[in-house]
Amino acid sequence: MVDRRTVVDPIWLEEIERTFGSYQLTAMPPTGERGMVCQMEVAENSRPYLRRLVHPLNGAIRDALRPLRCHPPTVTLAVRWHAEHRGWVPSITKPFQATFPLGHVVVTPGALQALAQAGLLPMEFVRRHQSGDWGEISEED
Repeated sequence: MVDRRTVVDPIWLEEIERTFGSYQLTAMPPTGERGMVCQMEVAENSRPYLRRLVHPLNGAIRDALRPLRCHPPTVTLAVRWHAEHRGWVPSITKPFQATFPLGHVVVTPGALQALAQAGLLPMEFVRRHQSGDWGEISEED
């Protein structure tokens, strides 16, 4: 969820609509400010700036957002840390288009450990595979 301290720029919302077709602003805090539910992809070099939020409502927030794991929002933002402004800067990414549906996906504990040590998430690779982005591979592969 994107929560803003100020009203969002209408030009930015127009860009969201052009890119994704639609969006919905939802009342988020008790004071009625609105935010946008979206997927966020954190730039790899910005991950050291992430901090875990320790709050008594973490469990309730996690449970409320759980359905989005099966049906993710269409809007996807790439975010990176902007050191000069000491804040996160979002940019719009193109909607994810899978070239085929996933079957049963499994991962070994060793692979999970290697990804965690490298600071990588498994779904990054699953999405790349599903979209046909296999990186640079030889003709034989």
